[in-house]
Amino acid sequence: MSTKQLVLGFDPGFANLGVAAIEVKSKKLMHTLHFKTKPKHGTEAQRLDMLADAINDAFALGEIVAVGFEDQAGVEAGKQARKKSSAASRRVHESVGMIRLAARQLGLVCEEIRPQTMQKAITGKANASKQEIEFMMFRITGVELKNHVADAAAMATLTLRAHLSAGALRRHRR
Repeated sequence: MSTKQLVLGFDPGFANLGVAAIEVKSKKLMHTLHFKTKPKHGTEAQRLDMLADAINDAFALGEIVAVGFEDQAGVEAGKQARKKSSAASRRVHESVGMIRLAARQLGLVCEEIRPQTMQKAITGKANASKQEIEFMMFRITGVELKNHVADAAAMATLTLRAHLSAGALRRHRR
Protein backbone atom coordinates (compact mmCIF):
# COMPACT_ATOMS: atom_id res chain seq x y z
CA MET A 1 0.00 0.00 0.00
CA SER A 2 1.58 3.27 -1.06
CA THR A 3 1.26 6.51 0.82
CA LYS A 4 0.08 9.72 -0.76
CA GLN A 5 2.70 11.92 -2.34
CA LEU A 6 2.62 15.31 -0.66
CA VAL A 7 4.15 18.73 -1.11
CA LEU A 8 4.77 20.54 2.17
CA GLY A 9 4.63 24.29 2.58
CA PHE A 10 5.87 26.13 5.64
CA ASP A 11 5.55 29.62 7.00
CA PRO A 12 8.51 29.29 9.36
CA GLY A 13 8.59 30.82 12.79
CA PHE A 14 9.41 30.17 16.39
CA ALA A 15 6.30 31.59 18.01
CA ASN A 16 4.06 30.68 15.05
CA LEU A 17 4.67 27.96 12.49
CA GLY A 18 2.24 27.42 9.63
CA VAL A 19 2.25 24.07 7.80
CA ALA A 20 0.22 22.88 4.82
CA ALA A 21 0.34 19.65 2.83
CA ILE A 22 -1.05 19.31 -0.69
CA GLU A 23 -1.54 15.92 -2.31
CA VAL A 24 0.25 15.78 -5.66
CA LYS A 25 -2.23 13.65 -7.60
CA SER A 26 -5.42 15.47 -6.63
CA LYS A 27 -3.78 18.86 -5.97
CA LYS A 28 -6.05 19.12 -2.92
CA LEU A 29 -5.14 20.51 0.44
CA MET A 30 -4.80 17.48 2.69
CA HIS A 31 -3.55 18.81 6.01
CA THR A 32 -2.88 22.09 7.80
CA LEU A 33 -1.31 22.90 11.12
CA HIS A 34 -0.79 26.09 13.04
CA PHE A 35 1.74 25.47 15.76
CA LYS A 36 2.02 28.22 18.35
CA THR A 37 4.47 28.49 21.21
CA LYS A 38 4.29 30.93 24.09
CA PRO A 39 6.92 31.78 26.69
CA LYS A 40 4.81 30.05 29.35
CA HIS A 41 5.17 26.78 27.38
CA GLY A 42 8.50 26.10 29.08
CA THR A 43 12.05 27.07 28.38
CA GLU A 44 13.28 28.14 24.96
CA ALA A 45 14.93 24.72 24.55
CA GLN A 46 11.67 22.94 25.39
CA ARG A 47 9.76 25.10 22.88
CA LEU A 48 12.40 24.30 20.22
CA ASP A 49 11.89 20.60 20.97
CA MET A 50 8.11 21.02 20.54
CA LEU A 51 8.69 22.90 17.28
CA ALA A 52 11.01 20.15 16.01
CA ASP A 53 8.33 17.57 16.87
CA ALA A 54 5.71 19.55 14.91
CA ILE A 55 8.04 19.75 11.87
CA ASN A 56 8.86 16.04 12.08
CA ASP A 57 5.14 15.22 12.33
CA ALA A 58 4.56 17.18 9.11
CA PHE A 59 7.25 15.17 7.33
CA ALA A 60 5.59 11.95 8.56
CA LEU A 61 2.23 12.73 6.92
CA GLY A 62 3.04 10.80 3.76
CA GLU A 63 5.63 10.52 1.03
CA ILE A 64 7.02 14.05 0.87
CA VAL A 65 8.26 14.85 -2.63
CA ALA A 66 8.82 18.61 -2.39
CA VAL A 67 9.13 21.29 0.28
CA GLY A 68 8.69 25.05 0.05
CA PHE A 69 8.98 27.74 2.66
CA GLU A 70 9.04 31.49 3.00
CA ASP A 71 12.53 32.88 2.43
CA GLN A 72 13.34 34.76 5.61
CA ALA A 73 16.31 36.70 4.20
CA GLY A 74 14.19 39.47 2.74
CA VAL A 75 11.91 39.67 5.77
CA GLU A 76 14.68 41.17 7.88
CA ALA A 77 15.18 44.19 5.65
CA GLY A 78 13.89 47.67 6.40
CA LYS A 79 11.02 48.18 8.82
CA GLN A 80 10.79 44.49 9.67
CA ALA A 81 14.34 44.51 11.07
CA ARG A 82 13.50 47.32 13.47
CA LYS A 83 10.43 45.47 14.73
CA LYS A 84 12.22 42.18 15.39
CA SER A 85 14.94 41.69 17.92
CA SER A 86 18.03 39.78 16.90
CA ALA A 87 17.00 37.00 19.33
CA ALA A 88 13.59 36.68 17.65
CA SER A 89 15.24 36.65 14.23
CA ARG A 90 17.66 33.94 15.36
CA ARG A 91 14.80 31.77 16.59
CA VAL A 92 12.97 32.09 13.24
CA HIS A 93 16.15 31.01 11.47
CA GLU A 94 16.40 28.05 13.85
CA SER A 95 12.97 26.91 12.67
CA VAL A 96 14.14 27.30 9.05
CA GLY A 97 17.16 25.17 9.90
CA MET A 98 14.94 22.44 11.34
CA ILE A 99 12.81 22.43 8.18
CA ARG A 100 15.90 22.24 5.99
CA LEU A 101 17.36 19.42 8.08
CA ALA A 102 14.16 17.37 7.93
CA ALA A 103 14.03 17.85 4.14
CA ARG A 104 17.72 17.06 3.74
CA GLN A 105 17.31 13.81 5.65
CA LEU A 106 14.81 12.75 2.96
CA GLY A 107 17.10 13.92 0.16
CA LEU A 108 14.85 16.85 -0.73
CA VAL A 109 15.85 20.34 -1.73
CA CYS A 110 13.76 23.17 -0.30
CA GLU A 111 12.20 25.82 -2.48
CA GLU A 112 12.78 29.17 -0.79
CA ILE A 113 10.10 31.62 -1.89
CA ARG A 114 10.29 35.34 -1.18
CA PRO A 115 7.13 36.77 0.42
CA GLN A 116 6.65 39.26 -2.43
CA THR A 117 6.97 36.47 -5.01
CA MET A 118 4.31 34.42 -3.22
CA GLN A 119 2.02 37.42 -2.83
CA LYS A 120 2.26 38.33 -6.52
CA ALA A 121 1.76 34.74 -7.69
CA ILE A 122 -1.26 34.18 -5.45
CA THR A 123 -2.99 37.59 -5.59
CA GLY A 124 -1.39 39.42 -8.51
CA LYS A 125 0.01 42.05 -6.12
CA ALA A 126 3.56 42.04 -4.72
CA ASN A 127 2.45 43.79 -1.51
CA ALA A 128 -0.79 41.93 -0.82
CA SER A 129 -2.36 42.02 2.62
CA LYS A 130 -2.86 38.94 4.78
CA GLN A 131 -6.61 39.20 4.09
CA GLU A 132 -6.01 39.14 0.32
CA ILE A 133 -3.83 36.05 0.64
CA GLU A 134 -6.41 34.35 2.87
CA PHE A 135 -9.17 35.19 0.35
CA MET A 136 -7.23 33.85 -2.63
CA MET A 137 -6.18 30.71 -0.79
CA PHE A 138 -9.86 30.11 0.03
CA ARG A 139 -10.64 30.43 -3.69
CA ILE A 140 -7.81 28.03 -4.57
CA THR A 141 -8.36 25.40 -1.85
CA GLY A 142 -12.01 25.83 -0.91
CA VAL A 143 -10.90 25.87 2.73
CA GLU A 144 -10.86 28.91 5.01
CA LEU A 145 -7.26 29.37 6.12
CA LYS A 146 -5.90 32.03 8.44
CA ASN A 147 -2.62 33.92 8.61
CA HIS A 148 0.36 31.53 8.93
CA VAL A 149 -1.54 28.54 7.56
CA ALA A 150 -2.70 30.53 4.51
CA ASP A 151 0.92 31.52 3.85
CA ALA A 152 2.06 27.90 4.25
CA ALA A 153 -0.65 26.70 1.84
CA ALA A 154 0.46 29.35 -0.65
CA MET A 155 4.06 28.11 -0.34
CA ALA A 156 2.93 24.51 -0.93
CA THR A 157 0.80 25.58 -3.90
CA LEU A 158 3.65 27.46 -5.56
CA THR A 159 6.12 24.64 -4.88
CA LEU A 160 3.72 22.09 -6.39
CA ARG A 161 3.15 24.29 -9.46
CA ALA A 162 6.89 24.83 -9.96
CA HIS A 163 7.70 21.15 -9.65
CA LEU A 164 4.86 20.01 -11.89
CA SER A 165 5.78 22.52 -14.58
CA ALA A 166 9.42 21.46 -14.41
CA GLY A 167 8.45 17.79 -14.46
CA ALA A 168 10.51 17.39 -11.30
CA LEU A 169 8.08 15.20 -9.37
CA ARG A 170 8.64 11.55 -10.14
CA ARG A 171 6.49 8.60 -9.27
CA HIS A 172 8.15 6.59 -6.53
CA ARG A 173 7.55 2.88 -6.11
CA ARG A 174 7.77 1.12 -2.80
